[in-house]
Amino acid sequence: MTNPARIFSRVDEFLRSCNPLTPYGRDLKDGAEFITDAERLDRELALTGFFIALLKSPAFAGDKIRWHLKRVPRIETDFSCVYDSAGVFEIKKFLYNASCVHGLLPAEAREELDFDWPLGELLGLLSPDGEAESFYIAADPGSELALLRANIEKLDARIAALKAKRCRLLMKKYGLDFSARQFVVLDAEKAGAYSENDIFFEPHDSASVIAKPVFGHEYGEFLSEREKLALAERCAVAEKLRELSRAINQNGPALSAAVRAVERTDVFLAKALFALENNLVRPEFSCDPDAPVTLENGEFSPLKNRLAEEGLKYTPLNCEFKKRVALIYGSNMGGKTVALQTVAFFQFLAQGGFFVPAGRFKTRIFDAVRFAGGSEGDGADGLSGFGREVSAFNEAYPACFKTTLLLMDEFARTTNSVEARALLSAITGTLAERQGVLTLLATHFADIARHGQAAAWRMRGFDARAFDKYFGGCAVPPAERLRAINRFMRYELIADDGSHKGSDALSVARILGLDAGIIDLAERELDSRQS
Repeated sequence: MTNPARIFSRVDEFLRSCNPLTPYGRDLKDGAEFITDAERLDRELALTGFFIALLKSPAFAGDKIRWHLKRVPRIETDFSCVYDSAGVFEIKKFLYNASCVHGLLPAEAREELDFDWPLGELLGLLSPDGEAESFYIAADPGSELALLRANIEKLDARIAALKAKRCRLLMKKYGLDFSARQFVVLDAEKAGAYSENDIFFEPHDSASVIAKPVFGHEYGEFLSEREKLALAERCAVAEKLRELSRAINQNGPALSAAVRAVERTDVFLAKALFALENNLVRPEFSCDPDAPVTLENGEFSPLKNRLAEEGLKYTPLNCEFKKRVALIYGSNMGGKTVALQTVAFFQFLAQGGFFVPAGRFKTRIFDAVRFAGGSEGDGADGLSGFGREVSAFNEAYPACFKTTLLLMDEFARTTNSVEARALLSAITGTLAERQGVLTLLATHFADIARHGQAAAWRMRGFDARAFDKYFGGCAVPPAERLRAINRFMRYELIADDGSHKGSDALSVARILGLDAGIIDLAERELDSRQS
């Protein structure tokens, strides 16, 4: 089952355009691995950086390597079986293309990838003719298989000569030409004019018959002898396949190592190309379980790309979470959810061994990323919206006894505000005591208790002054409403000292065309409560 936090992050949407070329590379990408070992993660990122440097070098044969990677097939790696011709051909094809990749990689790349090549002798055994895209069981000179094939070739020549001679006779005797065809169709009434020793007839329809030449007793003996030779050849080929299979199986460990080396080459080349194409940078990791998570000019690419298609502005995210709990406030449509998605997006990329679309991303290595909240639905499964949220939290909470990034989006928004604030205060208070746990809670509830390890943030929100200056009190045309909100909504995350009491809900509602009378009544009600 896919981690709900990964779905929430939309990271796989971004990774669709990172395309390894071998079946092994695609398996790794589709596996969506989340790496928690610091040494391995450093190695993965270092190799991606190494390939980025290679791709920038004019001497690197990247296109040729990619061509051969595309030709790499998936091979059977049981190494205890007898391969048929198709299986041996796949091994041969793998070996040929892997050897080309090995030969095209510079020596330092082969060393970085642990890409040795002790399989040249096996490739020569499977490909004595040097052909890469075909396979044929070759016969050693003087071998039983070579003798059988020579005898079959001689017999085929005798059979062909006998048939040609017989066809010439039938043409001369009856005017029937069988030289380029196996039969002719004749009028049924004329069949009696031909000797049964020369022509064999089969029914065709009510008025005609099919006439086939009779090649004689000697021809039948030739065919019988050829079948015996063909059977013997098949047995010799089977023995040759068993011999080749033994050689393949004996090289099993080296073949497995070659598969892993090709896989690594494919994956890191794909990651490096992806990083260059998207202007990505290497993430940084701290070993401190409570180290700050810092993001500078972080781009949530799935949203940025969609906004670009619609001609709308995208605002990169800048943040530094130093405490264990971050309470993120802001109006609807103000970007709270996107802020959570952005952090999750970056964490999944970084711990997947990918470079990231930011000026800088410094984080720590989490054992897990979990998500709770934001559930929608009509309760068809028997749970209310609040029930769904609690259920999601119950699934996420066990991970919070180790290093975990927990994302909570509008949790408890469907229950009454007094109980919701109490519940959220209790949750954040509990999680603030957990070393290594970073909780990001996006909420519209104010006055959640702020514990010593909790910090409050808010989205800068709607810039009413800039909006009023631009439109000068004029109504926003319906077609421009969403664009206007995007233009004047400041999607920036800033520290909140508690002094800001404003809300953008009424401004957004007004822009979206809600009845002006209703807006005025709401503003008077709000003023009376705040006075």
